[in-house]
Amino acid sequence: MKYIVKIVLFLFVANASAQADYSSNWKDLYSYNNIVAFTKASNVIYAITENALFTYDVETDVVKKLSSVNGLSGGITSAIYYNEALEVLVIAYNDGLLEIIDKTGKIKKVVDISLSDISDKKTINAIYGYDNKLYLSMGFGIVVYDLINFEFNDTYFIGENSTDVNVTDILIYSDDIFATTDGGIYIASMADNLADYKNWDKNFSGEFSTIVNFGNQVIAAQENILYSVLNNSVLELKVTLPDNVVSTSSYDDKFAATTSERAFLYDANFDLIEDSTPPSSSITAIELYQNSLFLGSLTKGILRGTFLIPNEFAEIHPDGPSSNELFSFTVNGSDVWILYGALEGVNNMPLGRMKGVSHFVGGNWVNIPYASSDGVNYAKDLVHLTVDPENSNKVYISSHAAKNGEVDSTDGGGVLVIENNEFFDFWNADNSGLTNFTFNDGGSYTTTRVYGSDFDNKGNF
Repeated sequence: MKYIVKIVLFLFVANASAQADYSSNWKDLYSYNNIVAFTKASNVIYAITENALFTYDVETDVVKKLSSVNGLSGGITSAIYYNEALEVLVIAYNDGLLEIIDKTGKIKKVVDISLSDISDKKTINAIYGYDNKLYLSMGFGIVVYDLINFEFNDTYFIGENSTDVNVTDILIYSDDIFATTDGGIYIASMADNLADYKNWDKNFSGEFSTIVNFGNQVIAAQENILYSVLNNSVLELKVTLPDNVVSTSSYDDKFAATTSERAFLYDANFDLIEDSTPPSSSITAIELYQNSLFLGSLTKGILRGTFLIPNEFAEIHPDGPSSNELFSFTVNGSDVWILYGALEGVNNMPLGRMKGVSHFVGGNWVNIPYASSDGVNYAKDLVHLTVDPENSNKVYISSHAAKNGEVDSTDGGGVLVIENNEFFDFWNADNSGLTNFTFNDGGSYTTTRVYGSDFDNKGNF
């Protein structure tokens, strides 16, 4: 498959300091729409995207971004944590890297896990803070890092005979430590030697994703069910959701949980108060604050709403393209056009990408969606763009799509014409000189497969 994972229009000197701030000379053109996780401290939300960070002040509505231009690694993020006492933010990555950002903006990179050979499962799944220490949920167990002395304290292999266990989340409550895993919940006393696997009891079996404290209860999520852990020995069913639990949050006497499509608000007795369905974008995280509901999403950044008006949301993120998964880009003067179609295999098979076009113009981004506001689809699998030499506001975009026997002509590939950032026309085998052919590969489908285009020196397209 051919596609570029990140958008960034600057280069680093190979031996430059990883903590150098290039923001006075360079500008990142990342998308900040895909929220991996976020955390709230006071009135500020810290949100990580695939390879960057932005903050949102709930009181002032101010959004600020931080990326590799400012000294972040630019790697693939996995978890985030904020320590209010020390005023430090911690970002974790899927290669085991930790970045600790203090209140002055100085970034400390902790590379021990990423460089070690302790395991090949180095993704940091979650971060739990306790007593100024970080308890890192890892694919092989638990790693403890001291934020005061900036050093690792210990590593716990909690499986039988000190074997690897994929830890998804951690909670320390009432002198006990709880670890949710793919195979159950492990519990140990904080007074015991946690490096000895014999001190960890696997009290429950099953795949658990997260565990939190709510009031005087320990709440654990197993697939689509929320349980209360009673006396470390009994699971009491609290709520059954329509799909797997993605994230949970609490504020005062309210508890919220979300699936990838809907968010649910409960009172202290876990009676449903309200549920909310955001715009079509998969939910990745949830946070309650006062009367507001904040949802992390895959395509729309942070969605801010309220359960009082359950289906209305404001979209919050820095200006940027709609996605970092670009296939091609075209530069015309100071304008940048980005396309998201993709091909794979020796036959360059289209993947059915229903993504629009991103246009960087006048220092701002215009994201042209795949479908109009009245639901009319434009074209799939956009792979190449040519600017009209006589009119820079008009572009011709190749659609390398397959019809798959459907009547909708835009599914069959062709040329999409955009003018002034709006749909202008679509040319295919039905209305132009373009021709289809039928491709047989375990099944027959029709395709136009337009890839490249250009103008000759006489102005012919």
